[in-house]
Amino acid sequence: MKGSSPAIKPIALLVISILASFTASAVEIYGDENNQVIVGGRLQLHVINTQGKTEMANAGSRVRFGFDHKLNNGWVIDTLFEWGVNAVGKTDLVYSSDSALHAESDDFLSNRLGYVGFSHENYGRLSFGKQWGVWYDVVGATNQGMVWDGNAAGVFSYNKGDGAINGVGRGDKIMQYRNSWGAFELAVQAQIKDELTKLKASGDPINPFPPGSMLNDSFHDTQVRMYNTYGVALGYQLGGGWKLTLGGNTGDIDIIRTGQRQQQETDYIYGMGVSYGCFGCDGLFAAANYNHNAWHDTDNLGRMLPKSQGVETWISYQFINGLRPFISYNMLDAGAEYASAYGGDEFKRQFVFAGLHYQLDRSVTLFLEARKDCSEIHSSLAGMADSEDDGAAIGVQYNF
Repeated sequence: MKGSSPAIKPIALLVISILASFTASAVEIYGDENNQVIVGGRLQLHVINTQGKTEMANAGSRVRFGFDHKLNNGWVIDTLFEWGVNAVGKTDLVYSSDSALHAESDDFLSNRLGYVGFSHENYGRLSFGKQWGVWYDVVGATNQGMVWDGNAAGVFSYNKGDGAINGVGRGDKIMQYRNSWGAFELAVQAQIKDELTKLKASGDPINPFPPGSMLNDSFHDTQVRMYNTYGVALGYQLGGGWKLTLGGNTGDIDIIRTGQRQQQETDYIYGMGVSYGCFGCDGLFAAANYNHNAWHDTDNLGRMLPKSQGVETWISYQFINGLRPFISYNMLDAGAEYASAYGGDEFKRQFVFAGLHYQLDRSVTLFLEARKDCSEIHSSLAGMADSEDDGAAIGVQYNF
């Protein structure tokens, strides 16, 4: 972090995976031997053509404030607040940082992150709040696109949300511990929750659960109860620029009708990733990951996927002049279990996207990206394939 005091630098290195979202251009607005206040953020806008529309869209613009305070005996406490900013006003077409295509609300600010952490060079880091889940450690290396990315790794669950519900993305109510020993990294977490949600029907609702899993007549007395989730991630620096990651996340879900539990399912995801090189540095960067999951994500109509598997890959080369061509492949296949549950429907989200990033400096990147959709989605229900399409976008990202 630019402007970090000498007392804080060892801690910043220890928790670099968490603080990576604080870009190199973040500004220290106050600092002394015990305290540091940093402000930073991102503004990303692009013009996108997809699904028969061409519009200007906001894409994960945000502002953040960080506060560090040196305690006794080598401990440091840090707090971060980050809000998403709607930089273009209300629009019908938005690609946010989680690659979700949706109608944006009137809210100018939305909560992205908010946590407090205690760090020690030897004892590691313990943090509490809304923060990136440890599952992102496993698969986050492929999440490098400006417009299209992250649709198959299980991070942005519930049809390209922010992963808050099950703690795999920007998870809510998370308690997390991290440490590293040489080339080995460990992260574990618990999402502390017991939430009861009543399904609300409007218009002609689609039941989010397979017909055979519960009474499928109406929603008015259906509730979903979600309990604590738990995650673990392991990382190992193999040498020569290679890194291997492994991990998983799990939690229970109750489906309740007329006050009684009808069914309990386990939301789980596990997988591995591998990466080579340094993204944003000159030279080759490549990453890939695979995951297997159940009751973890939804199709484009919001119906639960009983089981699915996902693959993401990324390869890019950054030249010394700042040009970075890349290509990426995403695939999420719900398989035979989905077809059996939903009357023969097929859901395989699959696309390739490629483009060129031009990094003017460490703060500003111009980009051109294009997507070719190869999805295999078949359903008798209207709207299933609406959010999967070819597209192209051009824009700018400014980190400040």
